[in-house]
Amino acid sequence: MALSYMIKQAQEQGLISGFQVVEGGKLVSHLQFADDTLIFLDANLIQGIKVTTSCPAISHLFFTDDCLIFTHVNPDQVSNLNSIIENFSKISGQAINFDKSGLAFSPKTSSQSINAITNTLNIKRLGLQDKYLGVPLLLQRNKTESFSGLTGGFEIRLGNWRSKHLNLPARTVLGSLATHQMSVFPMPKKLKDRMDTIQKRFLWNKASNSRGVTLIPWTTIAGPKCKGGLNIRQTDIFNKALLTKLAWRMLNEPDSLCFIILKHMSNVSWLWRAICKGLEVIKNYYCWEISNGKSINIWKDVWVPSLGVKVNSRFSSLGMVKVEQLIDSYTKSWNMNIVNALFSPDIVQEIAKIRIPMIGKDQIRWTRSRNDGSTPSGIGLMLRSCTGKFEGAKEERIQVVDEKQEEFVAALESIKWAMEQGIKNLILEGDNKNVVNAINGNMNYINWTTNSVVQECLFLLKSFENWSCSFVKRDANSIADTLAKHVRANGNGLWYLVPPDFLHGDLRKDLSM
Repeated sequence: MALSYMIKQAQEQGLISGFQVVEGGKLVSHLQFADDTLIFLDANLIQGIKVTTSCPAISHLFFTDDCLIFTHVNPDQVSNLNSIIENFSKISGQAINFDKSGLAFSPKTSSQSINAITNTLNIKRLGLQDKYLGVPLLLQRNKTESFSGLTGGFEIRLGNWRSKHLNLPARTVLGSLATHQMSVFPMPKKLKDRMDTIQKRFLWNKASNSRGVTLIPWTTIAGPKCKGGLNIRQTDIFNKALLTKLAWRMLNEPDSLCFIILKHMSNVSWLWRAICKGLEVIKNYYCWEISNGKSINIWKDVWVPSLGVKVNSRFSSLGMVKVEQLIDSYTKSWNMNIVNALFSPDIVQEIAKIRIPMIGKDQIRWTRSRNDGSTPSGIGLMLRSCTGKFEGAKEERIQVVDEKQEEFVAALESIKWAMEQGIKNLILEGDNKNVVNAINGNMNYINWTTNSVVQECLFLLKSFENWSCSFVKRDANSIADTLAKHVRANGNGLWYLVPPDFLHGDLRKDLSM
């Protein structure tokens, strides 16, 4: 109610003009939906700026409690901006803190225009030394000078720790400084070398101007612990890793304003060139997770996890471009006639391991390390009544890309089997905590190869009137384990209506528990 009153007062004072849906109709200033309010203003008060002629204009950016406003050096637009600020204060009752505000101008702006705008807005001009969240707002051509304050702060902070009062393991916690800056900007080599030098001297307890021989090479000391190092972050590698993370975010959020603008600056942007270096790293360690295959190019993308490289074809085919052409859309399985015609037997075998989920979309995944694939696996399932009576058992040969996926596929197949049996109230029991936790909503410890399987499990479980999933120890799940071992050893899976001979021992053990 308070907001509606403020908007009404602003409209009466002419601070909000609103718009007419039809000529001569009622003026609409705002629309309110529950806790949300849409306010309609004149869109031509400020036009924003374009980084290039082809990219979208930016009028403002919000960061938590702060706002960056962009406009042309134009008296009318500057006057409009001033009016917007004044009107905001009148409507909201909040005042802008001009002492904490600043103005920045493009290099070609004339001194006369700068003075006139500064006087109109009564806001100070920003200098090269001004920063926002520790990052320089105005970068110079010489990036070493722009970030020169980093090394000073880095050295002062480490100096306050006084390494002589710390043991050697404590001195290795050095790489967390300047993380924010390095996650946004590619640092100059001179600056990165300087930061590593400061870390070396701190580690060996040397003065800033001292020289001398170090006992062990820095590359050995900073290396991973598994290779005898202390796992100290090397500035160059750390900066590259953070920029690779930025490139990864761009791949997953291609429609964000930030990356749309950066793409338009691809020929001139210093930051874009650094992101491209991150993309080169990603090319070596990515793989597509297949859902419908519409986004994945058969020949240009990596989509077989166990191979880790682009697939080669036995026969070139201009008509086969997308992975979706290799999938039977009705059965959600591979069209093996096409797959066998295009690829060699060893590649066909790896493709057959990839399961195609019923729901979801294609997603790019970080593989971290090469996957050497897995051998064909087997799963065992047992169906019991609410009283614990044996109702059936099932063993099945499956193809999976890794051992983790095998456990989740077993859960999925048990749900499908219960649906086939017309069961409405389902109790799932398993001896893998990660599977049980994921089905119950805790997805923190699952691999990307199993994510789509979990989503499919949750989707199918909606069809049951009641369901639960609980963990049991391996001893209480010995029947399923025996079935899985049996199908791995004997090949094709079977469905048992009565207990087979090889299960009798496990059934007696199960009844005695």
